[in-house]
Amino acid sequence: MWQTEDFWQFSLAVYKEAEHPCLQLQDRYAMNVNLVLLCLFLQHRGFALSDKNLQALVSSLADTECLLQPLRTLRRQTKAFDLVAYQHLLSGELALEKRQQADLIACLNTQTLAQADGNNLYLYALSLNPAMPHQLKTILSTLQTETKFDQGQNDNKFQDLS
Repeated sequence: MWQTEDFWQFSLAVYKEAEHPCLQLQDRYAMNVNLVLLCLFLQHRGFALSDKNLQALVSSLADTECLLQPLRTLRRQTKAFDLVAYQHLLSGELALEKRQQADLIACLNTQTLAQADGNNLYLYALSLNPAMPHQLKTILSTLQTETKFDQGQNDNKFQDLS
């Protein structure tokens, strides 16, 4: 069974080094960062998503996504004039991000995955952007490069996550 805390810790480590491309995917291409991170998490462990898996995962985000988007917009607007409110909104957004990750893992635990090489991130991007603009390909490549670890690095960087 997949564990939410393993995914959360992986996400914190990856996001720390790849925040910019993650936010580009979110803001320019409407990709959910938690699903982006899950795609990388599964690739890191050698599991490939199918179209059916991906559809189920996207559906599992419906309840929280409708709350998260307006909260994120309000938080960004508030930053310039009220730092206290900004911090409260940021805490609420983080709680919803954690809930999304828990929802993704709960959904994932109902799915059958193939243990195979696959490009889950590309599959997700293609599902939202069938024309796959060059700029999107570049961001995906950057993100994959920044989060690609050889087996030795994996063991050192994420030894408590495997």
